[in-house]
Amino acid sequence: MNRVKCQDRTTRELAWRVLTWVALSKRHLTTAELQHAVAITDDLDQDSLQDSLPNIEDMVSVCAGLITADQDMDEVRWIHKTVQDFFERTSWDWFPNGSHMVAQAFLTYLHTVEKDAKFDSWNSPFTTLKSTPRFSLSFFGTEQLPP
Repeated sequence: MNRVKCQDRTTRELAWRVLTWVALSKRHLTTAELQHAVAITDDLDQDSLQDSLPNIEDMVSVCAGLITADQDMDEVRWIHKTVQDFFERTSWDWFPNGSHMVAQAFLTYLHTVEKDAKFDSWNSPFTTLKSTPRFSLSFFGTEQLPP
């Protein structure tokens, strides 16, 4: 984590967002899910999201060896079980505002879906949120409260 903290501000912020999503997810995210999740901002619209999708290799790189993108399985996960165990025990210490960030991203996305009908036909991993809670339950279905 020291290597992540020593990076420049923009790189460090991207790393924190990526690591927060990976740490708080109850399942491995697909590369597209992580790209879209990290790109969600308060002023989300279809064009700005598509234009701001971070490159998966960049997201892995800024996380300083903590995560990997498995191209065969199309998922992003911790590099090793020991890293996963560490973050399962300490995620509240490292990402105290993580649940807020994830919840805000979901609310921003859902708000945008309601006001922008173009999202109905948009090819996004989050499009299924309107019809099924599968993805959101990956984050909130069994979430533990902080100690």
